[in-house]
Amino acid sequence: MADDGYTLAEALAAMTVLGLAIGGLGLAVTAISVQQRRAEVAHDDLARGAAVDLALDRLLDGQGPFGGDNDLAFSGSPQSLSFACGGGGVCGARIDEARRGAVVTISGRDGVSARWPLKTQSARFAYVDDRGARRSDWTGSGSRLRAVAIEQRDEGRLIALARLDVDENRGCVFDAVVGECRETAP
Repeated sequence: MADDGYTLAEALAAMTVLGLAIGGLGLAVTAISVQQRRAEVAHDDLARGAAVDLALDRLLDGQGPFGGDNDLAFSGSPQSLSFACGGGGVCGARIDEARRGAVVTISGRDGVSARWPLKTQSARFAYVDDRGARRSDWTGSGSRLRAVAIEQRDEGRLIALARLDVDENRGCVFDAVVGECRETAP
């Protein structure tokens, strides 16, 4: 064998190996870009949910307690909720179906409305009572309202959740396991 260079077979073998390596690298770059896009979409969904969650928390902050036999201050259906808020006004939220997805509109104490688009086509409000039962509407039938959720209609997947403040007496200690106040011994 001469020391002048490579044979044609050796050059073709080297080019084949190089081509396979470049092809594999191209597939890896494609797979990474697909995963990156999925991560961006998931991040956008989480960011939308967090924005709606925060807006609903701010709307219900300091309101309530709602519930009991004679409480007519809060009314809720799968598509809207309203309650009497400071200054004799009415605060509320509603979910409208749109072509590109549901839109949550929140009207606060100052009468200003803000809109947050959701990616899901169908969403609804759900109301959680003091026993943890989830209801599709709220009429205040003897129980107390503990939380308001926005969930995907078909799958029941939680999109946003706002917990209401609960009146507890001074002698209680919050139990993180149960999620409620626990009476302390004197």
